[in-house]
Amino acid sequence: MGPQKVKKLILHIGSEKTGTTSIQSMLSVNRELLEAKSIRLPTFLGKPNHRYAEYAFRSNDTQDDFDMNRGIFDDSVAKTTLKNSIKRDWEETISRESLDTWLISCEHFQSRLQYQQEIANLWQFIQRLFDKITIIIYLRDPIGTAYSHLSTEIKGGAAPRSFRIDPGSVSGICNHQKVLETWLSVVPKACLKVRLFEKSRFISNDLYSDFLASCGLDCRDQIEIPQPANSSLSLPAMKLMILLNQRIPAFFNNHRNPVRQDIHHYLEQYSVKAPS
Repeated sequence: MGPQKVKKLILHIGSEKTGTTSIQSMLSVNRELLEAKSIRLPTFLGKPNHRYAEYAFRSNDTQDDFDMNRGIFDDSVAKTTLKNSIKRDWEETISRESLDTWLISCEHFQSRLQYQQEIANLWQFIQRLFDKITIIIYLRDPIGTAYSHLSTEIKGGAAPRSFRIDPGSVSGICNHQKVLETWLSVVPKACLKVRLFEKSRFISNDLYSDFLASCGLDCRDQIEIPQPANSSLSLPAMKLMILLNQRIPAFFNNHRNPVRQDIHHYLEQYSVKAPS
């Protein structure tokens, strides 16, 4: 019998507004290439964003569109049942795994797991399943983060009366010191790779090169580049989106409004240009 394989986990936890959607799109498009390099992107945890992986460890008090889309916004029992099912499926799937490494990416690990105990529960769980764990987080300038966050909120259905940013609304994703201190209170420092979301600080001035290198992968020349994803809206496009949100709300009776369809994707692609 040969030596037992070392099971590795690369956990990309965001943070929000640091190109995570683009990274996830790149990973999804290059799934076969990564599997040829013995790296699994587990689709049962979400595709391309592994939201089920994060959801399994958050408090039932934390509620967002994930709960609403599944009709369990106010159902604590249903939430707990789903979370236990995710963990059980995760354990059963990893026991059958033939590839060496899992790569999981979800920015909500950073923005939804706010409490030390949530992170501790996650850490205890993945430690039982993997022999080596690397956690990657990108940090962005707070002003750029706040603007991008506002654009995302408007695309999601918000209709603010002004474009003034409430510091409290973005403190969870802009307070980098608190985020790092909370994670490092549980996770060994050697396991956490902190990268700056700034083009001049990326390896080869390229986000994909920087992320792949952080994962220990040397395949930038082999990957297929996806179309840009989750672009911030221009100011005129945000104004138009707010008008649409006022007339066609994103949710109705705690369920997503089907009338809206994917209007925000249209505005991302054909963002209204300001008059010259």
